[in-house]
Amino acid sequence: MKVVFSSLTFLLLLVGTVLGMDMLLGLTVYQSLDNILNRFSMMEAAELFLLFLFFAFWLLNLLTVWLRRRKNTPS
Repeated sequence: MKVVFSSLTFLLLLVGTVLGMDMLLGLTVYQSLDNILNRFSMMEAAELFLLFLFFAFWLLNLLTVWLRRRKNTPS
């Protein structure tokens, strides 16, 4: 539960920071939200590939930890 709460807190802080920076640049709230939601459409192929690799390694790490815990639990 703590992980979910802290993740949501960090997400809200980051979104608030991006909204504030965009508003300082002269954008409206709707334009800023559009920029936040369309970040991935502006990424190049190399950046998308690295993002995919990051998520693949993260999921692989989660899978290995889950399998180790499952193997070590007494039946």
